Amino acid sequence: MYKTILLSLFTCALFAGCKKACVYQSVSPAFIGFSPADIDTFIIRAYQSGDNFQHEGDTAIITNNNEKYTISNDTTTVYFEQDAIPGYVTWGHDWQIYIPAKNRTILIYDLHGATKEPFQYRCEIPIVSFTQDTQPMQGNIAYIHN
Repeated sequence: MYKTILLSLFTCALFAGCKKACVYQSVSPAFIGFSPADIDTFIIRAYQSGDNFQHEGDTAIITNNNEKYTISNDTTTVYFEQDAIPGYVTWGHDWQIYIPAKNRTILIYDLHGATKEPFQYRCEIPIVSFTQDTQPMQGNIAYIHN
């Protein structure tokens, strides 16, 4: 029993003091009525949260080659890989999605979420609401109509 407790404490100390790593959910754009050529490439820009898109941070070019495009009827939803862009359209920033083929910019900001209880050494933080081009949205899908 003593050896088990000692081993557990040693393992926790070895792996960052038993801190739980949290995974932040992202907002996934769902392009409705766009042709594949319209959205084969788009740009995501991060901005400092709450400053009216004045201070640009990271920028990523998203292509059908490096992300997961899922097509259903006339809707293409893009699920970001967590390593594609630091933060990948989640809390802590405001965001722009720019579609060069349409010369169109979509604003995503005011993201809110709820913390789920940690499960062992991991917790998930889902997005429950955000604002898209002045429209309040529920969930984590940004519905973008052509």
